[in-house]
Amino acid sequence: MQDDFFVVGLAASGLGISAMTSFFTHLSDAPNAAFIIATHQRRDRESLLRKIVLRFTAMPVHQVEGPTEIQPGHVYIITENTYIVIRDKLVTVEKRPHTAENNAIDILFKSIADQYRERAIGIVFWGMGNDAVNGSKEIEASGGFVIVQRPDRTIQSQMARSTVEHDDPDFIVDTEDIAAVLENYMGTYSQK
Repeated sequence: MQDDFFVVGLAASGLGISAMTSFFTHLSDAPNAAFIIATHQRRDRESLLRKIVLRFTAMPVHQVEGPTEIQPGHVYIITENTYIVIRDKLVTVEKRPHTAENNAIDILFKSIADQYRERAIGIVFWGMGNDAVNGSKEIEASGGFVIVQRPDRTIQSQMARSTVEHDDPDFIVDTEDIAAVLENYMGTYSQK
């Protein structure tokens, strides 16, 4: 399997979903990256995230239900009641325990850091809770790159604000600038 592409974990909940879809509209058509989305899904409601993301990107969008090969230029989405993780360079799911706090984002980010090291990227959009802080630290410790959406632009800023306060992300930028920062980083890294 080819490993010369980046794997980008996207983290959002609540109002962060709309910011994340805006990100896709600013992204080039053929990025050298796979995108894996983890959000805080409700247990009792079917996820509409795949349908939402499909409206904003021409990339294939997969709702992961079992081990799936990761390919650049594809988007992979968590399903309700699961965690999405990377194992042996495959994206897969684990059932979320009923008693567990929803830390789907930290779990995803940690697995991306472990499997893709310096080609791991985390992007934290708006949302509630502290999920993403520990995973962002793991990505940076592995030599990867973290971008956080500016937390001062919404009332649902706890996830982004916590990441800024408890980690040292590489960039804190406005929504419309996230895609450009990502693509600039990937282009610069590839020239090394």
